Amino acid sequence: MRPVKVWTTPTLVQLDMFLYGILEVDEKSQTVTSQIWIRMWWTNEFLTWNSTDFCGINMLTVPRSRLWIPDIQINEE
Repeated sequence: MRPVKVWTTPTLVQLDMFLYGILEVDEKSQTVTSQIWIRMWWTNEFLTWNSTDFCGINMLTVPRSRLWIPDIQINEE
């Protein structure tokens, strides 16, 4: 379930994709093997709070399995 309190609220997901390295180039088959990093961020409405109300706590660690993570699909053509 998307992390919104009202289901009609859109979730803006920002995505950065970085080319970390080129691992292999095969000229004969015209292929390139690369390593990329993908960074995504969005606001989870259930994980926002005013830190002054909670002793100045402004960050916490939550297991990834407990969070909504958007599905991404990379098509290579």
